[in-house]
This record gives sequence, structure tokens and C-alpha cells, in this order.
Amino acid sequence: MSEPRLGRLKVLAVSVVILALLLLQGLATFSLTPGPMEGAPWGWPFLDYPMFNHPKYPGQPITRHVVVGIFPDSSEIVITPEDLNVSEFQFDNGLNPAIRLGDRATAGAYRELYENLYERAPVGFRLEDHPLVMTEAGLSDGARSVVGSLYFEVEPSLP
Repeated sequence: MSEPRLGRLKVLAVSVVILALLLLQGLATFSLTPGPMEGAPWGWPFLDYPMFNHPKYPGQPITRHVVVGIFPDSSEIVITPEDLNVSEFQFDNGLNPAIRLGDRATAGAYRELYENLYERAPVGFRLEDHPLVMTEAGLSDGARSVVGSLYFEVEPSLP
């Protein structure tokens, strides 16, 4: 008689664990969690999926961040994750927030990567938004805007 009872307890325990995991994922998905689960890595492995919980409607812009490298001769170039041999995740969660928040230490690491690869170092980065706008006919370019800029203190070069 104890074996069937033990089996039911196992099923109940597993069911409670599964229910708790589904509840935590649901809270994270619909941004219902207060405090520390709001940002990575605190919510891991319970992640929100913004493409599912924030629909886009015609006329709404879709954000596209673009990083522009600024050089001493005032030339500018768009820098992509491929240019630095990093993943899009590292780029979007490393360099982009560093520019927006003015974090020279983190952005400096990406600057060094660029300099090591191309023997030319940017004196600054600018983060721009080049949005796409949903229309009945499809996607079109929206109004561009600057999200943030970050400049490094550069020693003058001697001739």
C-alpha cells in the first residue's frame, strides 16, 4: 500500500514543480515581475520575449540601432558586429548600452578591438536609431535620431 501512495506523491511533487516553473515563465514573459527579475541576468532562465508581448501596428516604428565610429579626421563609418568579430548579442548588450550610458571602459574594449583589426582607432562612437515604419505597403524608413554619443580623450599625435 505504501508503493502506490509514494507514486502519487512523486506525481504531485513533479506537478507542483512544473506548475511553479510555468508560473515563473509567465510572469517573466508578460513583465509582471517587480524588482530583480526585470533585467538580465536576474531573470535567467525565465526570459521575456518582447516580440510576442509587444505587438507592432501600422505606423509604429521598429527600432534599429546603428553604431557609427567617429575618427580623428572627422570621417565616420558604420560599425557592425561582423567588423569586430563579435556576436550580435555581445554588440547589442555591450557596446550599445555603453554608448548610451557613457561607459568609456566597456566602449574602450570595443575601440581596442577595432584598432587591433584595422590599425585605426575611433575617437568616439555614436548610437543612432534608423527605424523602419510599418505601413500597409510594407516597411519604409523612418526619421533617424541620435540615441547617444561617447567620445574618448585622445592624446594628440606628434608629427
